[in-house]
Amino acid sequence: MPEKHSNTLEQWRPVVGYEDLYEVSNTGRVRGLDRWIGGPHGERLWPGREKKISRRHDYPVVGLGRENTWVAWDVHVLVAAAWIGPRPEGHDVMHLNHKRSDNRVANLQYGTASENCLATYRDGNRPPIHSKEAKEAIAAARGHMTITQTCRKFKAGRYSVRKIWAELAPDIRGKTDKLPKARREELLQAIRKGDRTGVDLAAEFGITTAAVSYWKVKLEST
Repeated sequence: MPEKHSNTLEQWRPVVGYEDLYEVSNTGRVRGLDRWIGGPHGERLWPGREKKISRRHDYPVVGLGRENTWVAWDVHVLVAAAWIGPRPEGHDVMHLNHKRSDNRVANLQYGTASENCLATYRDGNRPPIHSKEAKEAIAAARGHMTITQTCRKFKAGRYSVRKIWAELAPDIRGKTDKLPKARREELLQAIRKGDRTGVDLAAEFGITTAAVSYWKVKLEST
């Protein structure tokens, strides 16, 4: 009997490649099947259960095993393979509403990387962290905000924030540490006044706009 799940009539199909072990639903859930396993006292029935979902690069993933070999699979890949069919060569699985956590089959389709990118821009869902200004602001938040606070403020995933911090954050403070102490105090006073843009301050003090953002965040947090 089909189940009602998230306003969608939930149905199940075998996971491609694991047909005798797992099923995936049209809403994006994965479950194991009942099976007999051997033991010191003979075989016993191992009841199937829903698989725990974790995340990798902001995508829901699930671990599937066969003969002591476990592989982490993106849930949207499993749903598409079971419910849409084989993936054409050179194609990705696209989320139509651009929400990586929404793995309903109705929200998935195959498309090339270019088609996926164009759809993201066309629908106005370009991740804000892709802009230079947002990356600098995220980098400036390091040391003053937790990673959870940063993710919420910029609507970014933990992986993306960590990557930006690793690439940009180590250099930001160093840019202003090279300023003489008196000059740095002038910079902080100018930031407090708030009558000039970050670009103007960067040009005046010979530093980057990212460095200006760093000290703005630091002042706001004190």
